Amino acid sequence: MTPEPRPPSIPPGLAAAGARGPAWADWLDRLPRLLTGVLADWTLTPDGAATHGRCALVVPVRTADGVPAALKLTFPHDEAATEHLALRRWGGNAAVTLLRADPHRFALLLERLGPG
Repeated sequence: MTPEPRPPSIPPGLAAAGARGPAWADWLDRLPRLLTGVLADWTLTPDGAATHGRCALVVPVRTADGVPAALKLTFPHDEAATEHLALRRWGGNAAVTLLRADPHRFALLLERLGPG
């Protein structure tokens, strides 16, 4: 039996964001559990190393039916609160396609566009 893939670790560059203040430190402390929970709830399998931007963790994943995607978990802030609405509205036209969203967890499942 093949062991379950382990969720990727938080990249050091994103982990350093804890120095931005208590809200960031708290989010980063919760992030591994959040990642594990979303992976399980959405039946996703990690498919590579995690990357990050200024305020989000991005994990390459595969869906239960093998479709490559990217899971984005964002630090809760005003702009991110409506990102899923904009992506739904654009419907993949000149933007990444939104496959699934959980606005309460600031979690987005996006089409995977390619390396990097």
